Amino acid sequence: MLARLISYALIGTTFFLILLGGIVHTQGASLACPDWPLCYGMVFPPMEGDILLEHGHRLLASAVGLMSVALAVLTYAMGGAIRRWALLGVALVLGQGILGGLTVLYRLPPPISIAHLSTSMLFFAWAVRMSWMLSPARATPLWPAPALLVARPALLTASALLFAQLVLGAAVRHTHASLSCGLTAVGCNDGYWPLTGPQWLQTSHRVFALAVMAAIVWATLPVLKHARRIDSRELRRLALGPHILVLLQILMGIATIQTGVHLHVVVTHLALGALLWANMVLLVLRTSRYRREAGNTTATPTSFAPGQA
Repeated sequence: MLARLISYALIGTTFFLILLGGIVHTQGASLACPDWPLCYGMVFPPMEGDILLEHGHRLLASAVGLMSVALAVLTYAMGGAIRRWALLGVALVLGQGILGGLTVLYRLPPPISIAHLSTSMLFFAWAVRMSWMLSPARATPLWPAPALLVARPALLTASALLFAQLVLGAAVRHTHASLSCGLTAVGCNDGYWPLTGPQWLQTSHRVFALAVMAAIVWATLPVLKHARRIDSRELRRLALGPHILVLLQILMGIATIQTGVHLHVVVTHLALGALLWANMVLLVLRTSRYRREAGNTTATPTSFAPGQA
């Protein structure tokens, strides 16, 4: 199915676009093209140096927008929830493009830059759900699920906290607070108490990371135990992924500080955050099917039409 293939391509392209945006910002290339949507008045300026990064980011974003529109066209006839979700994606990508333009035209104001990155994560989650709605996995037999109904509120809470942490990380990045506490991951400069606004922001990001890790472990452990009980490799991978990713994410956060915001480390930190977010979104989606089976003790095959929620 063409729509399904485009949805898979959209996930990969959006992931790479998020990483490229991190590279553009870390390299200080965000204003390499001082105008928008053109670059020095040209559709295709000389693609070299910082212009290659910045304008390449814009062109890739345009490709993501076109794929989103194509997906909306292909799924429109399906009607129902899938049509509404596809149209929401078009609205999100348009909003994201406008925020990107405002970021350049107003010379990187932190609130707009933070909103730009936050919206990119929402769009990434949209792409994951769109792909899931088109996937044959939705029509596979359900796992024996009543035990997981209790875990769903915890998964939603952990995912919400994770998104808040991603927004907080964007605030740290775009207010240049990454090194406000020096090159140590413990304490703040020579003490343990932050004194300035950027130091408070950086310290909050560190402390909140531990809270997010605890919430993710708390939410996914019951799922992992249930996966072992029913011997489901798929469910085990989905539940184990966040444990590994959140630990690596925290280690990369420490490395970001200790390396003085090294490009490769920053991009890896961003990549792990996006992958962790996608993993949690997918885990929430997979467990959402269990609401239909509340009170049952065995799984029954369920078939979903493309337009169903």
